[in-house]
Amino acid sequence: MTSVRLRLDPESVAAAGGTLAGIAQRMADDVAVLENTVHGAAHPWGDDESGSTFTVAYSSILGHALAALGSYVQQVGDAALSLAVQARAMAGTDAAAAASLVSLAPPADRVEPVCLARPADRVEPVPLAPPADLVGPGASGCSGGPGT
Repeated sequence: MTSVRLRLDPESVAAAGGTLAGIAQRMADDVAVLENTVHGAAHPWGDDESGSTFTVAYSSILGHALAALGSYVQQVGDAALSLAVQARAMAGTDAAAAASLVSLAPPADRVEPVCLARPADRVEPVPLAPPADLVGPGASGCSGGPGT
């Protein structure tokens, strides 16, 4: 069994949106070239009677096909825009979450050391000193717990 990981970060989502926008633009350009070729002055099927007859019959079908292609181009463009909007939303959510986590952290000079102690009848607890960067200089470890 294979496991697939999906990593979403604002930069990669925005890049995918940019790539998709480029594809939509190329599609739109190609549809415009096709439309100009078929409806242009060059008469791709000729100026004779059979070419003119074919042009009339083909134009009704072509109109439907060009409308469908235009719809596909619009859908790809909308997807590209949605990815760009989603990337901005993800970045905003990440920033808000990070700010909220930072605001919850107590100031370094107010961190109290924690002792992990067992009941006194078993084993004498061992005070654990928190890292110096959390409590500042002069931290002495546990106080107020059983056996301290």
